[in-house]
Amino acid sequence: AAALKRRVVAKPVPATTRRRSSQCFVPNEIKVTQFQPFNLKGEALHEYERKREAQRREEEEAAARARAEFKARPLPFSTFNPMFEVNPSDAAPTVPMDLKLPGDSRAESRARFDDANARRIAEQERARAEEERERVANDERERRRIRRSMVFKARDVPDYAELATVGVAPVPEAELTVPESPFATRRSRRVYRYN
Repeated sequence: AAALKRRVVAKPVPATTRRRSSQCFVPNEIKVTQFQPFNLKGEALHEYERKREAQRREEEEAAARARAEFKARPLPFSTFNPMFEVNPSDAAPTVPMDLKLPGDSRAESRARFDDANARRIAEQERARAEEERERVANDERERRRIRRSMVFKARDVPDYAELATVGVAPVPEAELTVPESPFATRRSRRVYRYN
């Protein structure tokens, strides 16, 4: 029983693997893929627009060349074929009048205003320059004064003997006091009675 269990039995080949010769893969029967253009509508439109753009540029260049080319105009017909004859005039020549236009008076007043304005500006500039010069001079004087005041100068040693008598009244000379001892001797123990 144990030997039968250890025995290996192969399964039979399934029936589905058995194919007919018509179902077998034959590589020679497959045709090679051939590429064909799509012929999209956008490509035709692109080609049409490209040709139209090239034609437009050619027309613009031709028009520019035509404008740059010099072309003289013909002389008018009346140049060599006068239409009428001019008769000399018997009238006196016109004498121009000296007119006083408003623009002339305006120009004169403007010139006077410009002169006055220029003088006023020059006067202001002169006054401003004078003020600036005075300010600079004052600053220089003030700077010199401050510089002189900052110079240290030592004073002389004062006479203290003379300063001691300033404001003090004269003191009269007095006799010297002679010192005396009040109890140079032994005092008596006697009791004095006073009447």
